[in-house]
Amino acid sequence: WAGRTAVLVGSGESLTTARVRVIAMARAKDLIRVVAINDAVYPCWFADVAYACDVKWWRYHGQLNGFKGEKYRLSVIRPGDKGDRNDPGLPDVRSLEMSGTSGFDPDPSKLRSGLTGGYQAIHLAVHLGVKKILLVAYDMKGRHFFGDHPPEIEGQPKSKLPNMVGQFRLLAEELRTRGIVV
Repeated sequence: WAGRTAVLVGSGESLTTARVRVIAMARAKDLIRVVAINDAVYPCWFADVAYACDVKWWRYHGQLNGFKGEKYRLSVIRPGDKGDRNDPGLPDVRSLEMSGTSGFDPDPSKLRSGLTGGYQAIHLAVHLGVKKILLVAYDMKGRHFFGDHPPEIEGQPKSKLPNMVGQFRLLAEELRTRGIVV
């Protein structure tokens, strides 16, 4: 992905079939790479990477069996732990260690959480070598294009949205210093 442009597709309610079509056509022409975040993988089954932080999400979605791209998640390891606090039982999903909440970790085996998978996906795309990132359906309103998650995998409460948005501002400055355009 060195020097390429990546389109990161979130699951905000602004995700439409028309937008997915444009992204798919650009990917088919090898103009971009695509990271689909959480349920955005379903309309973007052509994505190069599926990213979802939560083990619960991966289990609920059957580890996306049949998906041909790479799969990533965040592994929460705390001081004193001897392994992944989430679940090592996802053999087809690559784990990257959480190294904090804010900013950027230059170690390609680590991500900062930013309190949301969309933030983590940006971090991952930079580790994969992209120089330009386009964000699609990063609405940050707490509503998804598909409706609500089932109760058993519901994510962060909507009350945390202002904190999440603040994390993106901190990451933006870090990326500017690295010459990454978002």
